[in-house]
Amino acid sequence: MPLLKSLKIWECDGLHTIGDLPALESLDVNRCKKLKTLANMPSLESLNIRKCEGSTLFVI
Repeated sequence: MPLLKSLKIWECDGLHTIGDLPALESLDVNRCKKLKTLANMPSLESLNIRKCEGSTLFVI
């Protein structure tokens, strides 16, 4: 099964955690409220977070 390499998330209300994506290389998060944790993405090379109101981000 192929592993996810790129992910774009737009306008999510209540998404608290993004994680356990070992092959993910690129993550774009836009207009997501209450995002708190990014975890277990060892291959991540590009991270863009924009206009995420009410978010306090912890990277594990």
